Amino acid sequence: MSKSEEIVLVTNNDRFLSREDGNYTLMYEDCSYMDVLNSVRNRVHSNYRILTHPMAGSLKPNQTPYKSVLLIKDETIDFKSLEMIESAIASAEKFMKFRKLPNWTEKCLRDFKTLDLSFIEGALLNKSRNSYYIKTN
Repeated sequence: MSKSEEIVLVTNNDRFLSREDGNYTLMYEDCSYMDVLNSVRNRVHSNYRILTHPMAGSLKPNQTPYKSVLLIKDETIDFKSLEMIESAIASAEKFMKFRKLPNWTEKCLRDFKTLDLSFIEGALLNKSRNSYYIKTN
């Protein structure tokens, strides 16, 4: 199995549509931040392991509408990944309960897309050194 078949990027950030480079399979959906987290959880239940933390970066879920997470296919359910995504979902729900996502300008939305993109590009750079934000073993 090649790396592009093993590694999946789940995202709602359309900036990745023009950046696919063969290191991962792009799973883009025009959806909410919470929908991305739920999609990641569904993949974890289907034996994917999380490579980049779902809450990576300094932006809270009620600040940015964009989220991208790298995963890799595994042979069994990774309970660390399951715990991580469940915790991220609970945290995101808590943040959004108290303060809804602002109605950002187009410029701000572009900036949030760029930040999200940079988190994943950083992880992919680490991949070339056989390391991700989250250790794979």
